[in-house]
Amino acid sequence: MKTHRFVVVLTLLNLALLIFTLARLHPALAQGTAPVLRARALEIVDEQDRVRASIKVVPASAQKTAKSPPRACS
Repeated sequence: MKTHRFVVVLTLLNLALLIFTLARLHPALAQGTAPVLRARALEIVDEQDRVRASIKVVPASAQKTAKSPPRACS
């Protein structure tokens, strides 16, 4: 009979601890806006470290002399 009483008490204690733990949980909230990542270039590379795609920022003075690719008319 003592074993049965011990199991019941232990179960009630575990239930109380579970309720206490769940009551203290706070939902995860966003921490506001993510900081800005600034860079002058972005490269996507494959497993062999070959550049597969890239985006580069050119200075404003270089934009005037650079030729833009022809655009398709729709």
